[in-house]
Amino acid sequence: MPKSIVKYPRRSKRLTFPPPLQISSRASTLQWASDNAPGEPLSPLQRILPKDIIGHILFCGYLDSTPHQVSAIRSVCRQFTSLAQAFSTSLDARPRLSQKKKMTFNTRVLSNVMQQFPSLREVDFSFLGDAFIDRHLQVLSPLRAHLRVLKLRGTAVGDKGLLNFLGCAKGTRNSHSPLPLEVLDLSKTYSKDRNRIGRISMEAVVSLCPNLKSLLLSLCRKINDDIMDIIASKLNNLQLVDVSMCSITPRGCCHLARLSSLRIVNISSVSCVNGQAIQSLVTGYCPPNYNKFGDEFTEDEDSTEKADVSSDYKAAFGKITNVSNLTAITAQFATSGADERLFETLLRHAPHLKYLDLRNYLGDDVNTRSLSPVKLSVRKLTRNGTSIAFSRTKG
Repeated sequence: MPKSIVKYPRRSKRLTFPPPLQISSRASTLQWASDNAPGEPLSPLQRILPKDIIGHILFCGYLDSTPHQVSAIRSVCRQFTSLAQAFSTSLDARPRLSQKKKMTFNTRVLSNVMQQFPSLREVDFSFLGDAFIDRHLQVLSPLRAHLRVLKLRGTAVGDKGLLNFLGCAKGTRNSHSPLPLEVLDLSKTYSKDRNRIGRISMEAVVSLCPNLKSLLLSLCRKINDDIMDIIASKLNNLQLVDVSMCSITPRGCCHLARLSSLRIVNISSVSCVNGQAIQSLVTGYCPPNYNKFGDEFTEDEDSTEKADVSSDYKAAFGKITNVSNLTAITAQFATSGADERLFETLLRHAPHLKYLDLRNYLGDDVNTRSLSPVKLSVRKLTRNGTSIAFSRTKG
């Protein structure tokens, strides 16, 4: 008996598109429905994507070599120029390796760029040297209300220019509203001795930039322990600090130990970088045998001075503080102190430490081959998930 044939209804193969999409009867390409006036020419890209998506795709990255790139954008079409001005958020003005001539920045050109691109949130003028001075930084003042990243590494900027940028110069009204700045790189800035980055500008930064998360001050010679105290007192969101090659002692490291948000610290080649400085960083305590200059007391020094310093340290740093969330410590060119006491302290007070950089160690040779106390402490630290970079340099 023949089997009955069951006929199922034929499914429709007609494709449905979202309302914004239309299919042209004369062309095989998809086009976005546009509100443009009839007859207004559209670029092929604008026929497919709306303006906001085009702006994010093309212009939400860095604008490098700004004058040349702006002129190149204008040569495409006026619509792209307006999109670039509306959506560009980052400016990278660092000199290129292929650039042979010394780069110069005209303040008038820089001012025009700031006016044309009001949406900038990140600016990088690193390694421009004398081509970027206090006068150029003052031109950036209109951006301070929404600027989040400011990188001035290797420029000739000093206290005066930074104060003008923050609106704290003499004769002007101080701005009491907090600024949204999150990253500030002042490493290797140089100027005249009286105008170098120091206490005056750091006090303004700390008071006006409470949301600062990354602060880089490498090779700023006027940064000392007192400034570390100022930073630790107000920057509660700080996660990265670079004070390498600054005038920092174990006392300054004690101040940094008060920052519970701290994750990454670089204290390489500071005035007195040793095992005690690292221990002070993670415990918040500096022993009384270190004076205010970070040097150890000798037996022939005044006992009253030693007692006074001892009481001060016990009162200020007696409690074990809250930097247990540290993930990376860089302390290159340490002079001494890479012993089992250091590694045991890190294991106890920095349980989340992932990286410890002790390269170019200048102290005595550390015996890590035999089953010495140092070897056992290092083994415990590595088992806890810490990577240790260690190399010894003969001093």
